[in-house]
Amino acid sequence: SNENMNRKIFQLHDLAFYIDSNIKKDNLLNHSYILILSNSIKIYLTHNYIRSALINRQQPRYELEWTFNELSLKSSIEQTRILSDVIRFINYANTHRRFINDPSRPNKKISKSSAKLWWRYITLVIIRTQNYLQIPISNEQTHTTTKGVG
Repeated sequence: SNENMNRKIFQLHDLAFYIDSNIKKDNLLNHSYILILSNSIKIYLTHNYIRSALINRQQPRYELEWTFNELSLKSSIEQTRILSDVIRFINYANTHRRFINDPSRPNKKISKSSAKLWWRYITLVIIRTQNYLQIPISNEQTHTTTKGVG
């Protein structure tokens, strides 16, 4: 019954995704991205008290349910954790690749003679990263949170 479940909703409206097909590095400037628009995305976090009591009292039963327009996906917390680890790894790999291919990165190996170059580069990377993290989110990208009983 609904009294044994707690559901939290996170909604995004008018979200767009850019999908990058497998392109080569030398073709980046001529590449056109594919735009996929989604009118509404809802993410439900459900805490089922009855099922958790039957399975294990120490570990409550949580489920995530994503609804993209008419497409609905459901996953357990463990599956969501795996997905978040994959996304974290992709972000790490992209960041690593961006710094390895950075034209301002020194070509010399780290040594006493190149230490000053490397310190300048590291300082530049830190400043770039801090500036990137401080970019404000526009009012159009706000989210709505509601608590409902589903």
